Amino acid sequence: GRDDLVAAGNQFQKAADLCSKHGFNWMQKVSNNRLAKVLDQQGDYAAVLRMNRSNLALARATGDSTNIPIILMNIAHAHRALGQLDSCRIAQDEAILCVEKFPHPTNVARLPMMLAEYYAQVGQYATLDSLLNVALDNPTNRLVAEETVNLHMGLIQCGLEQGHAGLVHHSIVQVDSLRNLALSRGEPIKVDYRDDLMIAEFYTQQREFIRAMVYLDRAALTLAESDSPEALWKLHRAQGNLARER
Repeated sequence: GRDDLVAAGNQFQKAADLCSKHGFNWMQKVSNNRLAKVLDQQGDYAAVLRMNRSNLALARATGDSTNIPIILMNIAHAHRALGQLDSCRIAQDEAILCVEKFPHPTNVARLPMMLAEYYAQVGQYATLDSLLNVALDNPTNRLVAEETVNLHMGLIQCGLEQGHAGLVHHSIVQVDSLRNLALSRGEPIKVDYRDDLMIAEFYTQQREFIRAMVYLDRAALTLAESDSPEALWKLHRAQGNLARER
């Protein structure tokens, strides 16, 4: 809950302050990073930006070429969340240059995934797909198909919140393609029932009832052996919404 996030944030802030006081740069970066993640969950993107700028200064002071591009992409994420797309692009371009100069395998593999969210937000879906295909083709990326599905699920949620039906449709198609491909290889991708319910609700609102039923059936299959009253209630509510709209 929110109280837990606040408590965790306070603890990470104390740890960061203590590390800063005693000059423990590496531990301060770790504490700052954890605090930034908590602030991100709270939606305090201005504070996320401050934390990551502090981390960037520490990383540069210690010549940490592995983490500098990751921190730059975190800064880009915060700018994007604040609607500051020009600043987002500047931070991304700097991260790209850093990865080109210091091509750590993990950063080379992860960068396309990290850039993808920007191109989704500005509606450049061809570039988005190209970046994700690069990530999928990289043999050093473990579980990248699942990560790509999770990324698209996040984009779907973002599209729903911002009223970008085009982004929602696009990401649903990509998710289905990845799920079907993984299934054909005998390596099905596990999808949270709440994600299938989210898509079902979207199609219900769009009055595409057959598609809505497909995702409700997927959620029901996932929950077939569930004993969670909350999960089953959410499923039954979504099924009821579809029945009323048809």
